[in-house]
Amino acid sequence: MKKFIIENKSLVLLWVLCGIALFIFCGHYGNILLDIGREIYYPEKILEGKVLYKDLFNIYGPFAYLYNALLYKIFSPNLGTLYFSGILCSFGIVSGIYLIARKFLSEFLSVAIAAFTIMTGVCATHLFNFTLPYSWAMLYGTVGFIYSVWALIKYKKENKLEYLYLASLLGGFCVSNKYDFFV
Repeated sequence: MKKFIIENKSLVLLWVLCGIALFIFCGHYGNILLDIGREIYYPEKILEGKVLYKDLFNIYGPFAYLYNALLYKIFSPNLGTLYFSGILCSFGIVSGIYLIARKFLSEFLSVAIAAFTIMTGVCATHLFNFTLPYSWAMLYGTVGFIYSVWALIKYKKENKLEYLYLASLLGGFCVSNKYDFFV
């Protein structure tokens, strides 16, 4: 564990900053008129037997709602379950942004970009943030896209076919969340 911390001190620092920001800002939203009820309501209705696109009008890909319904089934249908998923996505996005930036930039700039990601995604109290977004499909698709790009970069550097397969799988995951990401 010490070896990991010493070798990845910048990433650990970002995790600490992200954790502090999540502790302070998770559950705080500045606009009471945000229409995020669909993201909370649809997974619960799926558990009750409703069918996406037939009973529930939906403009996004099916994965996010089905995944959140699975989380509701495992844990319980409440905001805490969604906050937990958002917290995991927050750490995933910040880590992924840092890892991609580190491939092209200095350590300082990579940390700065990831810290900016924390400020704009975790500390945000507006329409889109990482802990309770307007669209879970967009959040999950963004996580898939970031790690798909990371895997493509690893494939180009190391020329291992496993990374190309992983990039393709994550690209498909991305598109299954938000059809717009296909382009």
